[in-house]
Amino acid sequence: MAFSLEQASLSQRPLLAAMLSDCLRELGADGDYPYLPLYWREVGRYPYLMLSDRQTAGFALVRRLDSATVEMAEFYIKPEWRRNGLGQRAAHSLFAQHPGGWSLSVSQDNPRGLAFWRSIIPAEAKTEPLSAHDALILLRFYYPPR
Repeated sequence: MAFSLEQASLSQRPLLAAMLSDCLRELGADGDYPYLPLYWREVGRYPYLMLSDRQTAGFALVRRLDSATVEMAEFYIKPEWRRNGLGQRAAHSLFAQHPGGWSLSVSQDNPRGLAFWRSIIPAEAKTEPLSAHDALILLRFYYPPR
């Protein structure tokens, strides 16, 4: 299985938007995602597509929070591509492309997602509640340059 991670072009935005809708629906968060257009307009925002054997398998939205930290704003693997290591490869590729401090949030109502992230981020990652209302957990960690 050939894996690649590429920055999504503006012409690929509808493809990414369709997957984002699936992602939000799966999380029970139907609605608009007003930040998506900013990923092609603002410096420090990076839209990525994950490809397996040249087929689109998922996406990630990464944004720079400050000079030392980037955030995994969204990360999604299509259901048919899950449980084969693609998500781990994609996450590690993203960490390597943006070494340094990382931040990501996961809902406590998403135990599979939380288990996935805890299995691939450094064990010393800081964990803190982000929002009692949304039951979000914030994970902060450092990924060294390779």
